Amino acid sequence: MSAPAVRDATRPPRRLPRRAGRALTAVMAAVALVLAPLSATAAIAAEEDVASVVAPAEASLTGSFVVGSDITAQTGVWTPADATLTYVWWQNTAPYQAPVEGVDQNQGAAIIDGATTAQLTLDASLEGRFIWAVVTGSAPDLAAGSVVAAASTPVVLPSIQGLPDVSIVGTAIVGAPLAVALSGPVPDGVQVGYHWTRGGAPIEGAQGSGYTPLATDALASLRVVATFTAEGFTTTTRTSDAIVVAKADFTGAPSAAMAGSVRVGSTVTAVTGSWPEGTTFRFSWRFTDAAGRETVSATTTQAYTPTSNVLARKLSVIITGTVPGHNAVSTRSSLVTIAPGIINAPTPKISGSTAVGSTLQAVLGSWGPADSITYRWKRNGVGISGATARTYKLTDADLGKKITLVVVVKRSGYTTVTRTSAATATVTKPFTKVSTPKISGTARAGSVLTAVPGTWSPTPTLGYQWKRNGIVVSGKTSKTYTLTSADVGAKMTVSITYKRTGYFTRVATSASTATVTAANAMTRQGWFTVGTHVAAGTYYASGGNDCYFERRTNTMLAQGEGLLGYQYNWEWGFGGQKIVTIKATDKYFYTEGCGTWKPLAVAQRSSVGDGTFGIGSQMKTGVWQAVGPFDSDGCYVELLRSFTGNPDVDIIDSGFVEAPGLAIRIDSTMKGFTTDGCGTWKFVSS
Repeated sequence: MSAPAVRDATRPPRRLPRRAGRALTAVMAAVALVLAPLSATAAIAAEEDVASVVAPAEASLTGSFVVGSDITAQTGVWTPADATLTYVWWQNTAPYQAPVEGVDQNQGAAIIDGATTAQLTLDASLEGRFIWAVVTGSAPDLAAGSVVAAASTPVVLPSIQGLPDVSIVGTAIVGAPLAVALSGPVPDGVQVGYHWTRGGAPIEGAQGSGYTPLATDALASLRVVATFTAEGFTTTTRTSDAIVVAKADFTGAPSAAMAGSVRVGSTVTAVTGSWPEGTTFRFSWRFTDAAGRETVSATTTQAYTPTSNVLARKLSVIITGTVPGHNAVSTRSSLVTIAPGIINAPTPKISGSTAVGSTLQAVLGSWGPADSITYRWKRNGVGISGATARTYKLTDADLGKKITLVVVVKRSGYTTVTRTSAATATVTKPFTKVSTPKISGTARAGSVLTAVPGTWSPTPTLGYQWKRNGIVVSGKTSKTYTLTSADVGAKMTVSITYKRTGYFTRVATSASTATVTAANAMTRQGWFTVGTHVAAGTYYASGGNDCYFERRTNTMLAQGEGLLGYQYNWEWGFGGQKIVTIKATDKYFYTEGCGTWKPLAVAQRSSVGDGTFGIGSQMKTGVWQAVGPFDSDGCYVELLRSFTGNPDVDIIDSGFVEAPGLAIRIDSTMKGFTTDGCGTWKFVSS
């Protein structure tokens, strides 16, 4: 449905030519306008020489645009004045818009059914809608003319009448209940709800007829908004006047107190006691003199340390607590006289030799605070003239006497402290000649170390104390010390005490030995830990038919797991000397029935009998000849590349010699030679 267009009232009427279109009656024109509000008029007026009814320049709607009210379409003077007027009422969700270049702008507009007179009664279906009326004038022999009367505001529901005013009653203070007060009754059928605001913003959860201000409301502006609703009426609100919430007075504040020793230099702490959560505090420290005059300290923290300038005054603290939403409240502690401070002054000690000519020194430890420290040295309790420094050099006058030290510490505002040291040992003469002790011997387990005291004069008596890595070895107080497996990996020192009657006792300590190594000989049978009880290396033993040894990674004797190499003469029938190489990667070595094992050293021979021998160390390279006598079981030999105790690894070649006189060449590619049942082998030539 097209919306009507407002006629241009400035255009003069045009004459209608006498042809068939002139027979169009006013009634038919009105019907056409209902179907298309102003477009028919525009079409008729478009014909040449057709006059039309002249609509008034303006039209309006009068009345209240409230549901239930009547509004009237008012128009001015029409030409001709007796033009017949017809009315078509329209409604839309948007205000009326005039056509633009003949194009309708009122999409969605609809005719109000049955509304064909100058007056329209607004019913509830028109709430929120914009209303306009198209008034069309028609007359015989003239084209119809139209004008639009439109509203600029929508139709609204009627307001609720007779509503009361809203106010707040109660004391506007934090924690005091407030309530809504109405100036009169609420009309029947009207519902009312409330919400409270703080500074114009709604307070969350505050929708009832009562409200108790919280700490956050202190000094804020509160209002209550009443909302009135009724079916068929516009919702209406009433807002109370603002009230400002005052802070409450806090009761039950605990008394202020002070903790700590109230004296110069000591920290005193203000004790607040139990206050509600969120309380903030201010602290003011006060001094009161004998005349009752009060001075305020610049310190505003919870802790305060009195200084010497307030000594003997009375100290107190004022604690001001501010509970959220409440006025600040202050409490004051009792007065306590500020006592002198205490100087930390442990008993002094004296360090240094008590031999004539030596210098003694005062050792104070952690003293203070102090403005001044004075010293007085005493000989057998009698002050020594001029001895007031921190150090004192012993003289002949001190011989046979004991020395003490008196220290006096002073500080303003503190109690003066005097401390006396313990007496020294009796002052003696110094030795006229001294030297540093030394240690002789090899740093190897099983070796014997000897303390060498050096030359001292006059001759002293000596006391010894052996130490392992600087730690006393219990019971080892002889001049000599036999190294054990416990010393392996450590360094040894010896401290010697030099004493002589009438002379100052001296204790001197030697320089450290080299790091003690494991033993290089095994004189017993049983288990040896490699690296501790025995060093890695190649060893030989006299052997014998009962000689048995194992190289192992564990101590599971005669078990395959962990066995690295072994040899058992009784099983193999070999007698004589035995050789084994113990590797650094071995963990343990076991020996039984082999005698003493010693490091394999160079000691070349010109002849050898049964056993295993090292080539280059015990046997020369060159030609060796078996001279017998042979055993009945035959002469057996092995050429060896190593001494691991594993024949699959060690043996290069082996076999039996048929008769005496056979010669074998031994070269440097071989490490060992084993012979059994061959009698004597002699070196023949290189």
